[in-house]
Amino acid sequence: MSEDIDKPTSSQIDRLNEKNYRSWSTQVSAVLRHQRVLDVVDGTTPKPILTPAVVQQPTKDETEAHKKLIFGKQRLREHVRLCCPLFRGD
Repeated sequence: MSEDIDKPTSSQIDRLNEKNYRSWSTQVSAVLRHQRVLDVVDGTTPKPILTPAVVQQPTKDETEAHKKLIFGKQRLREHVRLCCPLFRGD
């Protein structure tokens, strides 16, 4: 329980203004360090290069499962439309 009290949180940090940069910076750095992201924020760790994912064609089983799912949704939608006056516009 006492460990939770010792953890710095962003809600404990005063809003930055023209008079408190030094204390604000120290507090923000402590929170970022605790969350293990300070190196990303300060640029020590470079931004990862995102590459487009390789798109694989669905297998025959996946395609059939998708068709069944779409057909099932269409049947359910038709059932609701026929059975529920609110959806028929009556």
